[in-house]
Amino acid sequence: MRSRLTLWLIVAVCIAPVVLSYLFYYGIRPDERTNYGELIQPQRDLSQLQLRTLIRPESESGFLDVLRNLDASDPRAKLDDLQDFRGRWLIVRVGSSDCGQDCQKALWVMRQVRLTTGRDRDRVERLWLVTDNRRPDQAAMADYEGTWALGVSSDSLQAVWQSPPLGMPSSGSPEATGPSHSLNPLSSETSFWLVDPLGNLMMRFPKDPDPAKMKKDIIRLLKASRIG
Repeated sequence: MRSRLTLWLIVAVCIAPVVLSYLFYYGIRPDERTNYGELIQPQRDLSQLQLRTLIRPESESGFLDVLRNLDASDPRAKLDDLQDFRGRWLIVRVGSSDCGQDCQKALWVMRQVRLTTGRDRDRVERLWLVTDNRRPDQAAMADYEGTWALGVSSDSLQAVWQSPPLGMPSSGSPEATGPSHSLNPLSSETSFWLVDPLGNLMMRFPKDPDPAKMKKDIIRLLKASRIG
C-alpha cells in the first residue's frame, strides 16, 4: 500500500507541470500587456538625430565616465548626434527651454526614476531635448543635476522621430504604434520617451505618469537587456 502511494505521488509530481501549463494557457491566461508604457512597434531609429550640447552635467551621469575615457580625437566626444550616447538607456523629455512647474516636475520624475533603479542607475541617462535650441536656466536645473540639455531643431526632430519604422520602406509605411496616437515628439499626451542602447525609440509614457510604474518597466528592461 505504501509503495503504491509513493508511486502515485511520483506520477503526480511528474505530470503537475504539464497540467498547470495547459491550465494557464487555456483557462487562466495572464494579461499579455504587462508594461505600463506604450511599446512602439516597430521601433524607430533615432541614432542620427542631430544634437547640440546646451548644458552638460557635472555629476550624476554615468556617461561622464565614458567621455572621460575617450581619446580627444574620438568624434563621439563631440556628442553631435544621439548615437554618441549608444550603450545607455535614455529617458527623454522633449520641450522648449522655458521650465515652469510642469517642466520642473518632469525633471524631478526623471531623476527619481533613475535613482530607484539602484545599482543599474549608471546605465540610464536623462536627456532633455530643447526644441527652441536655447540654453535653459542653469540655476533652475541645479536640483536636477545629471540631466543633459541638448538642443535640436524642430524640423529635424520631427523628421527623425516620424521616420519609417525599422525594416519598412521609406514611403507608404503605416503607423504602427496604436490607433489612438500619432508619433509626435511634441504630443501633450506623452510625458517621456524611452530610447534603447542602440538608439531606437521603443516606448513612451503617458501624461502625468506614475513614477513607480515607470520604474518597473525600466527595471524589467534593464534585467532583460544584454546591451547597455
